[in-house]
Amino acid sequence: MPPALLTWLDSDAVPVIAAVVLVLEGVVLSWRRRRTGRGPAGALLMSFLLSGGALLTALFFHRRPGGGVGFGLAMTAALGLHVWHLTRLSRS
Repeated sequence: MPPALLTWLDSDAVPVIAAVVLVLEGVVLSWRRRRTGRGPAGALLMSFLLSGGALLTALFFHRRPGGGVGFGLAMTAALGLHVWHLTRLSRS
């Protein structure tokens, strides 16, 4: 791999771009739901986006020295939010 690509992958750019994509996804899905009535409902969409956001937060903490506690808390939150999302999916 080119050194410039490795440097970019090692920076915080990847999680930040992923967070921006996650927000854009939420905006587009909300807009589609309002416009057409199709797509995930509010709680289902929120549980999906929050679980992804918790995983991105865990990635940020993982990249930091001494971020073990934050990483563990973020991963626990991600697990809980994913379980919440799955229970929402089973009810829809």
